[in-house]
Amino acid sequence: MITQDPSPAQQTAAPPGPPWTQESLRALAAGHGFDDVRVTSAAPHPEAGRIFRAWIERERHGEMRWLESDPDRRATPQHHISDARAILTLAVNHYRVAAPLVAGEGRVARYAAGEDYHRVLDRGMQAMIVDLQRSDPHGMYRYYVDYGPVLERAFAERAGLGFIGRSANLIHPRFGTYVFLATIITNAPLPLTPRSPGTCGQCRRCLEVCPTGALTSPYEIDARLCISYLTIENRGPIPRHLRPLIGHWLFGCDLCQEVCPYNARLPEGQHPRLARSRIAGTALDIPSILSIRTARDFSARFSRSPLRRAKREGLLRNAAVVAGNLRQAPLVPALVQALQDASPLVRGHVVWALAQCGEVAALRAHRERETDLFVISELDAVGG
Repeated sequence: MITQDPSPAQQTAAPPGPPWTQESLRALAAGHGFDDVRVTSAAPHPEAGRIFRAWIERERHGEMRWLESDPDRRATPQHHISDARAILTLAVNHYRVAAPLVAGEGRVARYAAGEDYHRVLDRGMQAMIVDLQRSDPHGMYRYYVDYGPVLERAFAERAGLGFIGRSANLIHPRFGTYVFLATIITNAPLPLTPRSPGTCGQCRRCLEVCPTGALTSPYEIDARLCISYLTIENRGPIPRHLRPLIGHWLFGCDLCQEVCPYNARLPEGQHPRLARSRIAGTALDIPSILSIRTARDFSARFSRSPLRRAKREGLLRNAAVVAGNLRQAPLVPALVQALQDASPLVRGHVVWALAQCGEVAALRAHRERETDLFVISELDAVGG
């Protein structure tokens, strides 16, 4: 949790300035890089809390154990500030046109193409709070992106920032699902905004396009089946029966967003640190990923990128799976070289990929020197 309370100097400062209006809050948010801001009451959200607890109890969160801690806190702003009165919900449009894939490339989800949005939004909120406290020096603030214990989509929907669609994404009326969300909880008096109407109608495109069936029912996702979870949060092997369904997704997945009618003809995001920053882009060369040998090399390339979340061996694991799905002959030398990787997780997935490419001889030669039980099990599974 990140906090920002009044400093001793602020606590003895002059009386508060003029009250904020919806128009002045929009201007303030825009000045700090946010494309929209709405405000809702800090009243608890028991229905969202109930749904979240039920989701956890059904273990739909996979290995994300941190989500299990204190679920009531996520739906109750007073756990963050005892006299919380309002919640500012902020949005940044991060849509960009994806570059066409060429041979040997894997796809990166649009949100991860540039600089890590956590850093960018954190700085914007810090600067925004400084300005808010100039008007109300006694105000207290807690701010979060998606790392904090707040049900941000539920409060954003209540504030009128959009509505939650069948894909379980918040759908903004102008920016569709391609929005970063941020939350500021405060005890300051702020003008509330009304909820915005919106519905998916009869549309089920997101449920139908998901290759793994992760959208098990409308408005609910089973993270254990989601390509984004499998390629980012999952630290272990990707289940064999799901590997072919990963397709060309190297990090994350945009499929349910790409088919959403609300995402047709969107404007590209214009945030100065997100629009210009092209660390990974929307496509990466598979051999170049498989050639990353050390954590230091990985960090040097992706330390400012969301891709660092997968860590070196996770990204190489993903690259091997994509290579196995692509089955392109130019990828085979990089895969053979990756059979020497220090990580059994990487080697095991390279075994699977080489089998998909029909490289039986390379697998038989490798079996003679392999000692790790997981890798041996992968060799056994493919008959190598």
